[in-house]
Amino acid sequence: MRTFRNLLITGGWAHPFARTAPRLAEILDATTSSRITTHTVWDLDDASRALAEIEYDLITVFACWFTMQDARYNNEQIGRAHV
Repeated sequence: MRTFRNLLITGGWAHPFARTAPRLAEILDATTSSRITTHTVWDLDDASRALAEIEYDLITVFACWFTMQDARYNNEQIGRAHV
């Protein structure tokens, strides 16, 4: 039986990605009877490198990255988003 490679691209602000992304990978891998193996990366540079090195069958994006230009975002939120 073939195993499929999944690239999980995750990270960002305002959500507990460090806690939830590994759990998402476990769920993906477990619910497919081990037919998916997930490699997790935490930023777009690492994602770019991973995609250049390995051919993935699936790409999962679980992230929150955006420019936060709307007036509803305060300076503290904007500063944390770019860490």
